Amino acid sequence: IMVGHYGMKLAAEKLGKYEFNEYFSDSMRNLCHHRQYGILDNKRYGYASYLASGESDNHLDPIGTTGVNMAEYFMMSNDPEARSTLSYFANAVKYKVPRFPDGTFYRIKTMWTDDMYMCLPLMVRLGALTGDKSWYDDILIQVKGFYERLYMKDKDLFSHIFFVEENKANRVPWCRGNGWVLLALSEVLLNMPEDYEGYDEILAVYRKFADGVLKYRDREKGIWHQVVDNPDSYIETSGSAMFITALARGVVNGWISDEYKNDISEAWNSLCKNCIDENGNVFGICMGSGCNMEEKYYLKLGTIENDDHGVGVVLSAGVEVMNMLGEK
Repeated sequence: IMVGHYGMKLAAEKLGKYEFNEYFSDSMRNLCHHRQYGILDNKRYGYASYLASGESDNHLDPIGTTGVNMAEYFMMSNDPEARSTLSYFANAVKYKVPRFPDGTFYRIKTMWTDDMYMCLPLMVRLGALTGDKSWYDDILIQVKGFYERLYMKDKDLFSHIFFVEENKANRVPWCRGNGWVLLALSEVLLNMPEDYEGYDEILAVYRKFADGVLKYRDREKGIWHQVVDNPDSYIETSGSAMFITALARGVVNGWISDEYKNDISEAWNSLCKNCIDENGNVFGICMGSGCNMEEKYYLKLGTIENDDHGVGVVLSAGVEVMNMLGEK
């Protein structure tokens, strides 16, 4: 839901759609101004609603995506309630979410590639808003820790899950799982000062991974598969849109070569042709995933029309391709 809001905000800015921006701002204003209700709701009923889930401060899913939008809303409005909510999220990230001894986040028994997006885009904004360089230092810790445990050097892709007790990754490159990673790295590079001493190290990871992602694009079908290195799995919309978004940003900002522009344009055109109808409905979005050691689990996950995991990031992809092509 929050990634959808972020995509709507980007589209609003690109297309000059006031009503999209108003929808984004109203939503975030309601969240932070009714935060005390969320706290009460959570205490009484547990994980009872989206608002309450943001108060479950021991995992990154609701903190990171809500936090990114709250930071964006605060920069638009200077709303003190947004500042208060951001302070809560910052405290949760720093002190409540479990970490390995090296400082990398995990989820009690597992580590997910998803959580690179659920932490890094928020953390880089907190660094910019507070001027506290330790947020950038922590980002570098996360990039190194996730890379060490989940990156498959033989495939140039990320495993979706690392199982803590088994000390083992599942070695399944789920499309959206890899999309979260590349998207998160692009958010860091967009918002981190280039003179930060760890910037070049993060840029190197982005470039290496971008090369890996582009290697697996299905040239006939145009986009990427549900299991990225398995051409017999279905083509998947949300992960492909994340790749397109992050790669287009790479071309615009000079992180990768202009030579990739044709690949990215072809992928976007294929996404539009095969995954979006004339009424704007989006198809081929993998349903929400759990975690599993076996590839067959991911192959059996079905798709949902207009699922929240994909619609917003398709908007983001469209915006970034327009930017790449110089379209107004």
